[in-house]
Amino acid sequence: MHFRTSIRESLQLMPETATVGALQIDVAALSETNVHWNKESRDIMSQQPYTHLGNSRIVCASNVTKNNDEGYQPGGSMMALVGPQCGRMK
Repeated sequence: MHFRTSIRESLQLMPETATVGALQIDVAALSETNVHWNKESRDIMSQQPYTHLGNSRIVCASNVTKNNDEGYQPGGSMMALVGPQCGRMK
């Protein structure tokens, strides 16, 4: 997944979200996202598919750090589920 210089710029439709919708992908798993998945980043990323594709669920993970700033952080992963089956996932 390609993130812009600042994840805040993702308020517009990201190409990844458009591709998931165009190809009708139900499950996407990404490793090595290199994003610090703090609460703000997770909230912005969760809003993308919900706003443009409807029902969705996003799960993100990254290393715990003392610095809660946004930005590059090695590693990390993300799983995106899209579609009506998401309501059953927790």
